[in-house]
Amino acid sequence: MGRASSSSPSLSPPRPSRSRTNPDAISLASQTKDIPTIAQKLAALPKKNESTARIVVITQGASSTVAASTSSSLVPSGLQTYPVSALAADKIVDTNGAGDAFAGGFLGARALGKSVDEAVEAGHKMGQMNVQLSGPTFKFPKVQIL
Repeated sequence: MGRASSSSPSLSPPRPSRSRTNPDAISLASQTKDIPTIAQKLAALPKKNESTARIVVITQGASSTVAASTSSSLVPSGLQTYPVSALAADKIVDTNGAGDAFAGGFLGARALGKSVDEAVEAGHKMGQMNVQLSGPTFKFPKVQIL
């Protein structure tokens, strides 16, 4: 989505609001900074509704997206990283909304019954389209991504 450069500041993940976050997740965040480990541990946290598996997806801008689940039907190996295709620097206009665009593409693909692999690909495409325009917008006419 956005490009990484040596002059960019290192961004820390936002601190979760204690009023809305599972205390186990807060404890986990203080134990490690390794994103794949965090994803796996979040996926393994207990849930009230055990009839569906949890999937955790962590995006990192231009760095790889990480998906984890305890369900082999969602993420066969339990953990998967997905590289983000580089976009030429002159094509990046504004990164605002790239994460939301990813979420929309990912969730839309999952709602259509697509696999996690296909959903991450859709999310990456939506994020990449988003950063090429000013503000969280998309080109018209619409582009088929699935």
